[in-house]
Amino acid sequence: MKKVAKWSDLAEEILGSEDEIQRSYEVKLNGKWGYLIMSNRKLLFLEDKDIRREKYSKALELPYSYIFEIDVTPNSMVILDGDGNEFDFTRADGSLEKIGKELQDLIAAS
Repeated sequence: MKKVAKWSDLAEEILGSEDEIQRSYEVKLNGKWGYLIMSNRKLLFLEDKDIRREKYSKALELPYSYIFEIDVTPNSMVILDGDGNEFDFTRADGSLEKIGKELQDLIAAS
C-alpha cells in the first residue's frame, strides 16, 4: 500500500497523463475518512492513513463503465459495481445529492 503526503499527487499518479481530476470531496467510505476523486473516466477514493492527514492510500479505483447503480440521499451515496460490491459514502453536511448528480453527469459524459 503506497503512502504519499498529498492526496492530489497520488490521484494524479493513478490517473496518468490521459485523465484528470474533475471534482474532489472529503467524505467517508465505509466509515473511513478520505478523498472522493472524480476524473474524466473513473472514481477514486484515497483513504486518510494518518491522523495529521499527511498520508493517503488508494482504497478504491472504479472506472465509470463498471458502476452499475448509484443511490443518493442528502447524507449518503451508495454505489454498486458490476460485481455486486457496495460502496457506502457518507458526509454529514447534506451535500451528497449534489455530489451524486455531478458523478452522474461525469459518467454520462465519459
